[in-house]
Amino acid sequence: MAYSDNLKRSLHIAQAVAHEYRQAQYAAPHLLTALLHNEIGLASWLVAVLDKDIHYLREWAEVRLEDEPKAARPPEMPAP
Repeated sequence: MAYSDNLKRSLHIAQAVAHEYRQAQYAAPHLLTALLHNEIGLASWLVAVLDKDIHYLREWAEVRLEDEPKAARPPEMPAP
């Protein structure tokens, strides 16, 4: 299955977020954080087309990220 470049970047960002938070796996809050990353471009679309509050969505994801279990040491590459 071929993945789009934005999807590949989103997965890479989600892994990087999990690594930054010292988490062995990435899940929904990591993916949402990745999708809202400025590099992906979804955030600007949500604001322009759907009039969504991006700051609220980012804060929601951050709260969930902090609730995820932490690893004893940062994993090399967090798994899905």
